[in-house]
Amino acid sequence: MPGVEVSTRVRARLRELFERHRVVDPARLDRFYDSERGYHPADEAGEERDTFAICLASVDGELYCEGDHHRPFALQSISKVFAYALALADHRREDVLARVGVEPSGDAFNSIVFDERHHRPYNPMVNAGALVTTDLVRGERRAQARAAARCHAGVRG
Repeated sequence: MPGVEVSTRVRARLRELFERHRVVDPARLDRFYDSERGYHPADEAGEERDTFAICLASVDGELYCEGDHHRPFALQSISKVFAYALALADHRREDVLARVGVEPSGDAFNSIVFDERHHRPYNPMVNAGALVTTDLVRGERRAQARAAARCHAGVRG
């Protein structure tokens, strides 16, 4: 656990970052995303337009938060990073690479394009690859993880 001085400095810096970035700049933000209707213009955003939080977890488990951190939110595509990391933690690198490549595809995040030559998705950061890496994740919540991946990719059932 960090000392009081370090913790105080981290909290102050996090607060500074929060204050600097919490105001939405309309010139930089042109749309919002909703899982039910997809992307929509910023002027049609509801209360989510003013919802913002920053959280930081230290390697020793200390949690620092500013803003609306208590409100649930969709991880969306950032979840792909965690699914890939868990797949690598559960399997040898070679086994994961046999199922999903690491080559840039140039495709959008929601791509389901397949590398026909190697019979696998191009990389874990597009939906096709995320579905594969999620399938590789072991653990007691595997069924929930699979359902979440299907939902994230827009697959029903």
